[in-house]
This record gives sequence, structure tokens and C-alpha cells, in this order.
Amino acid sequence: MNQVLNSGLLLSLDALSLGLLLFGALPWYREGKYKGKSAKGMDSSSTAATIYSVAIFLIFSLVGFSLTWNIIIAVSIWWPMRKILKKREMSKAKKEFDANLGEGLQIISNSLRAGLTLKDALRASVKSAPKPFSIQIELILQDLNIGIPMAEALEKASRKIDTDNAGLAFGSMLISSRTGGDLPSMLEKIIHTVGQRERIRGKLKALTAQGRMQAILVCSAPPLLFIFMYWFDKSRIQLLLDQTLGQILLGLAVFLELVGIFVTKKVMKLNL
Repeated sequence: MNQVLNSGLLLSLDALSLGLLLFGALPWYREGKYKGKSAKGMDSSSTAATIYSVAIFLIFSLVGFSLTWNIIIAVSIWWPMRKILKKREMSKAKKEFDANLGEGLQIISNSLRAGLTLKDALRASVKSAPKPFSIQIELILQDLNIGIPMAEALEKASRKIDTDNAGLAFGSMLISSRTGGDLPSMLEKIIHTVGQRERIRGKLKALTAQGRMQAILVCSAPPLLFIFMYWFDKSRIQLLLDQTLGQILLGLAVFLELVGIFVTKKVMKLNL
């Protein structure tokens, strides 16, 4: 009778794992469907999340976890991992935009001094400016081509990028489009300000690099130690997994680990 119950429980867990796996694959399917026939598959964050999930599945399989729990763990972390990687991808895109903002503004300023209008200067920057900057300018031009006013298109771009440097750049263009003024001189001053800010940010990152590496090592030590102990002394770690008190302590340890990672990220974050 007990064997039948255990078999039924195992079958239920396998069915749940398969359901979670299919549910986790749905976003992948929807992304490919709505991207159109020319889509090549998932976006980079979904691909990276899938790779991380498979890697975790293989690591826990080598450690000795059951197949059912391996699938549950790997699938359950896919969606939050994708969200985290998507956020990091957007943050990286904003940093790249800020890094190339000075060069793009210089092209616009030179075009304006040559006698071009703001719209023509933006069009010229699309051909010559670095890609992160030119992509955003191209979106502004697309809005202008469908009849959206210049001021509204610039405000939309500023809200989308949402960085201090982008606010300065698009804000100056917005003021110029509404009230006029010497926009090339304003852009020259913004280029100088952005360049100084990027240099300071680079120096601070270099000075705090050692602290960030130490934070990564400290935060990664508990899970690595748990896997090491599970591999070489499974009987001791099994007490945490089988007994109620051990499960409570293990859950508390995971919660404190997440709190520590969150606090460490907040402390090490540079707000410039």
C-alpha cells in the first residue's frame, strides 16, 4: 500500500514538473509568435535564463538531487531569472547610450552649425553616431514621420531612456524646439558635462572594483558550501532536507542570503 502511495506521489510530482516545464516554455513560444516569421527565437534574456536553468539542472543532477526536484527547481527559477536578466539588459543599454551620448550630440551640434535644421541634424546623426544613440534617434524620426510633434517625440524618448544625461540632452532640444535659442552652444556645454560625469563614474568603478568582487565571493560562499557538503557528507545535509526543523532553518538561511544580496547591491550601487 505504501509503495502504491509513493508511486502515486512520484507520478503526481512528475506531472507537476511537466506542467511547470510547459508553463515556463510558454513565454518562449509567445515571444517567437509575436515577433513574426523573421524572428530567430527568444530574446537574449530568455536565452540566458534558459542556459542558467539548464546549468542549475545539471549541477543539482551531479550533486545527487532527484530528477523531479531538479526539474521543479530549474523551471521555477526560469521566469525570475529572465526578469532579472531583462532588467540588467535594459540597464546595460542605458549605460551604453550614456557612454555614446557625447559623440552623438557632437554630430548633432556640428550639423546645426552647418545650417541644418534639428530634424535634418537628427537624421545625419543616425548615419554617423554609434548604434545605441542612433537607434533612439531613429525612433524619434519614425515618430516625426507619422505626424507626432517634435516636442512630444523628444519627451517620449527622454521618458523611455530615463537617465540624467538623456534628460539633459533631450531637454535642451525640447526647449530649443519650443522657444528657440543657441542649441549648438547648449549641446557643447552638455557634452562637456556628460564627459566629466562619465570620467568620474569610471574612476569610482575602478576604486570600488575590489569591494564588488569581495561582495560576490561572500554572497556565493553559502550556496557553494551547501553543494560541497551535500556532495561529500550527504548524511548531515539530509537532516536539513528531511526534518521539519531542518527545512525551517534551511528556508531561513535562504531568506537571509537573499536579504544579504539585496543589501550588498544597494550598498555597492553608484548613483551618479
